[in-house]
Amino acid sequence: MANYPQIDDCQGVWKLKEVNNAVSGGYWRNAGSRAVLASGTTIDYITMATEGDASDFGDTSSDIVARVGLGSHTRGFFAGGNGQIDVIEFITFATTGDVTDFGNLTDGVNLPAGLSNATRGIVGGGRDPAMSNIINYFTMSTAGNASDFGDLTVARAMMPGLANPTRGIFAGGFAPGEQNVIDFVTIASTGNATDFGDMFESQYTAGPACSSTRGVTMGAYNDAITGTCDFITMASQGKSVRFGDLSTVHMGTSGASNSIKGFQLGGQQVSNGDATNIIDSMVIATGGTAVDFGNLTRTAGGKGAACSPAHGGLSDGYQGARP
Repeated sequence: MANYPQIDDCQGVWKLKEVNNAVSGGYWRNAGSRAVLASGTTIDYITMATEGDASDFGDTSSDIVARVGLGSHTRGFFAGGNGQIDVIEFITFATTGDVTDFGNLTDGVNLPAGLSNATRGIVGGGRDPAMSNIINYFTMSTAGNASDFGDLTVARAMMPGLANPTRGIFAGGFAPGEQNVIDFVTIASTGNATDFGDMFESQYTAGPACSSTRGVTMGAYNDAITGTCDFITMASQGKSVRFGDLSTVHMGTSGASNSIKGFQLGGQQVSNGDATNIIDSMVIATGGTAVDFGNLTRTAGGKGAACSPAHGGLSDGYQGARP
């Protein structure tokens, strides 16, 4: 069996049969796929390869904020939320429509972190209403309740979740007070999180984006609202690096990616504290200042749940035999 190039770094010569198998198996890069944001009762979507405003996707089951999003190649999931609910709902990326019930978390939480690879979804931390250290996991192809995975090194909330196909990473957070802790788990196993390193500076409520190699946090709070962006190299351990800024200063962003670009959707502005409908995009490999992508159909400052079917946790290359 050969491990073909990462789908977020497709290089070399590929035979048409190999490409067809990779596309059919869901492993070929899908930069033009959708990113979806659930905020309140509204679900918006954008096509990540094309700049422009978001469109209506459907509705959630109730008016929920402070939840988290994560995605497989085919499904997007929304978990937890205000009122410490334990609900997990899902949508199918390729179609539009309302959410479907999937199951329940082991503990009702708001403001948790979420991440996934192609098989497992993981939800960690949050408030229940105390700070939680619980990590849940579920198999995304099969509806049902989540199971206990292990514990974070520090009970906390409002942190971004990042993933490559092997590792899940929880960056920063609120415990209370800003945290610089970075934890990681091996997604395919279960067990307690391990220390990864530290954030460039203590922060919380940033939005996540990732390729199969880099994890990016976008916008945060650190004694003040910031528009800064950091990255980590997920295969190694160490401290995050400052490498860019959002187009405007805001926090509480929801993040998604197509493994090439990271997208920040909504958030809270520094100038007046109001929610915003801004969508920014940033090239994950280079950083710099994010550029305006478009606008959401409504303002979204209550920490909505964003997800996509092309993030770094899904970029595991086509596993096939060379003829």
